[in-house]
Amino acid sequence: MSCVMRVWGVDLDVHAMLTEITLPVDRVWTKGELRFGTKLHDDAGATVIVSDAEFEEFDLQAEDAQAFLHANHAALVKLAMYSGVEGVVFDFGVTTPEGKMTQSSYLSPTLMQLASSAGVGITISHYPCSDDED
Repeated sequence: MSCVMRVWGVDLDVHAMLTEITLPVDRVWTKGELRFGTKLHDDAGATVIVSDAEFEEFDLQAEDAQAFLHANHAALVKLAMYSGVEGVVFDFGVTTPEGKMTQSSYLSPTLMQLASSAGVGITISHYPCSDDED
């Protein structure tokens, strides 16, 4: 699950939101709930899997994200405007091979326009990996 959509807000009633906006939710958290076993969440939110493509398959993640935006555009607009929502973002997870100094990840104008018109931000999270990792 390398491209994940996150929606969050400090005053978000995430359970009410999910009764009104139907998307395939992966995870839900509430404000004050235990996070990573030691901290408390300071907001509420949910995640949705946008692409199951591997971290090394950024182009496929982008294709999947564009298809997801096409298929769910109206729901995403409603989600971004929902009371208490502070942000909606697609987070693309990509690996950065050991020793690589630069890395480029291309997002098409169509994907960018669809995301922008739906109120969805884009994040690309780089995760270091060694050549020994599979």
